[in-house]
Amino acid sequence: MSKHITGHTGLLCLLGSPVAHSVSPEMHNEACDQLGLDYSYLAFDVPEDKMPQAVEGLRTMGARGWNITMPGKNIMCKLADKVSPASEISGACNTIVNDNGVLTAYTTDGVGFMRAVAENGVDIIGKKMTLLGAGGAATAILVQAALDGVAEINVFNVRDNFFGRAEEIVAKLNERTSCKVTLHDFSDPEVLRASIADSAILVNGTSVGMAPKTENTIITDTTMFHKDLFVFDVIYNPQETRLLREAKEAGCKTGNGMYMLLYQGAASFKLWTGEDMPVEIIKEKYGGKMAIEIYPDSQLGDKSSLIDSMLLGENVCTLADGAFYADYGVPDFGIVFGPFLFDSWDQVWKLVDSDWYKEQCGKLEEKGLKIIASNWIYGERHTLTNVPVNTVDDLKGLKIRVPSNEIQSKGFDVLGATSTGMALGDVYQALQTKTIDGAENPLATLYGRKLHEVAKYLILDGHVKNFTTWVVSADWFNSLPEEQQTWLLETAEEAGEYNNEVQQAADAEYLQKMKDEGVTVVEPSEEVLAGFKEKAQPFYEMGADFGWSDGLYDTVKKAMGAE
Repeated sequence: MSKHITGHTGLLCLLGSPVAHSVSPEMHNEACDQLGLDYSYLAFDVPEDKMPQAVEGLRTMGARGWNITMPGKNIMCKLADKVSPASEISGACNTIVNDNGVLTAYTTDGVGFMRAVAENGVDIIGKKMTLLGAGGAATAILVQAALDGVAEINVFNVRDNFFGRAEEIVAKLNERTSCKVTLHDFSDPEVLRASIADSAILVNGTSVGMAPKTENTIITDTTMFHKDLFVFDVIYNPQETRLLREAKEAGCKTGNGMYMLLYQGAASFKLWTGEDMPVEIIKEKYGGKMAIEIYPDSQLGDKSSLIDSMLLGENVCTLADGAFYADYGVPDFGIVFGPFLFDSWDQVWKLVDSDWYKEQCGKLEEKGLKIIASNWIYGERHTLTNVPVNTVDDLKGLKIRVPSNEIQSKGFDVLGATSTGMALGDVYQALQTKTIDGAENPLATLYGRKLHEVAKYLILDGHVKNFTTWVVSADWFNSLPEEQQTWLLETAEEAGEYNNEVQQAADAEYLQKMKDEGVTVVEPSEEVLAGFKEKAQPFYEMGADFGWSDGLYDTVKKAMGAE
């Protein structure tokens, strides 16, 4: 719903630097709209040295309240007139309430943590916690947990700049709460093991395991986990860190920091407005909730239908290649599917990283399609036939099935074959009835479709090094909160990396199975491959037929480092 600002509209805001990435404005403005509250929430980039002036300005203007992010959480406590118990003990705050010029500081980060734990169905009141870290997030968790009634907390931290401050906070908590708090140097694994052994919850309050260093974990010995342990990681990028994955494998219940932000925001909202934030609505729209549902084997329709749906703004994703993008208004993209363009996968990745490739992605986005990853190896495309093919000359006159696009059709025609467009599902019968003489595809597809049962000759020509891309609607992607965009991009990239790890081993397995099942496999010599490449060269003189830019072949060769 649109926001109608009047002379009565109250101001809520966020102070800190940087703040442009924050999802807090979306959350709080949506909550105000849902409840019919006349407030607007804005984000102001304010460095620490300018915080006093900004605060006095907001006090004078009568702003109802504001959040504070780094680097201003500590100095804000000194600028406030009153501080909550949690803020006084921690020396930091993230929320200010302005009551007629009187500023009260609160910290709601720990409140957000405690609610997130409870939402996971875990009760830690009266029980023991092991907490890793003593920085800002960990301190907020420590203080609130002690105030709320956790019986015992063991804090582990390296002897860094936070250690001395942590000692002071631990002393205050032991004096003012019934919680027994002990600070340990994070250096003795056996002390840590003993603490975890009788803890109800283990909390990682550090950044270890956060993207991009997702291979890291703060617990390297997984025998420390036990089935009665709840493992919580404040990190939410990635949503499942290595710590959480390995804890889950050990039988632990797990949770991440995805909703800590939401629930701390809800606590701030309550302080300002007296109203409960409609968190279920906010979860749905801005809380980072995103699920990817898999529909294999064209269950949602063929590739062209899916791309047409994307152009209408629908939230679908598919794997697609340059040849398809050529048909959707970016003709230069089609060259990546040209025969024998690449000599190695290194050349492929150099091209993907090039300015030329980024330019094509930009042109495609203008047409309504957003590429979110280009690192997926679909496989080298080889040729399976029902008659022997040992050299390029043996292709002459053979009817070879290719996908129904002009690039691949003419790419096989120049080799001397007669290309035949056909749906993949029809190929088996066509080979069986000798309607066609062969088909081309990566080994996984050839074997998976059982085409080797009706065509017994395979030449490993590798005529296309087929990398593919994840593509979505540009309008839909741009409608997502920045956080969700980031998750989607990272997920697509990670999926590609995983695919590529298993793809090579899978190809070797499929090749051996085909040999075992009676397929004659030809591994062409360099001389034979040179004959294929020479035969393919006229394809790159057809640029005008495809609408290519002048000199495209030379441009692409230069971009991939193969001048």
